[in-house]
Amino acid sequence: MQVKDVMNPDPVVLKREDPVIRAIRVFLDSGVSLIPILDDEDNFIGIVTMKDILWSFLPLLEEESNEEGSILNHYPTIYLIDDVMEWDASTIQEDDDLISSIGKMEAENLVCITVLRGQRVVGILNNINLFRAIFSKK
Repeated sequence: MQVKDVMNPDPVVLKREDPVIRAIRVFLDSGVSLIPILDDEDNFIGIVTMKDILWSFLPLLEEESNEEGSILNHYPTIYLIDDVMEWDASTIQEDDDLISSIGKMEAENLVCITVLRGQRVVGILNNINLFRAIFSKK
């Protein structure tokens, strides 16, 4: 079985020039745990995760009042994805063997990974995909 047989196709992607607020909205609305980031030619260059954003904004909690959403309302417009993204993110190819890909995810302690065709993002493989592949009725 290959990765493309079980991955989530066509994930939400963002560009490094996009504001962080856009990623925050994707995370809040969709429940994904990572967003692939593309360059100007739509090639994969990295990822942004909830953790990347959260850790970037934690120091601001001390500055803000307890007003709900105050950080979200004031700061993300000055930050770009480029400021918080991970450049050295692991990937797999859509034609890779599923078992080998699971091994890579396990070795790197990943719950999801970006799937590429060459340098183009074509999907996301996560533990939910793997669980369904193993345990769902065919």
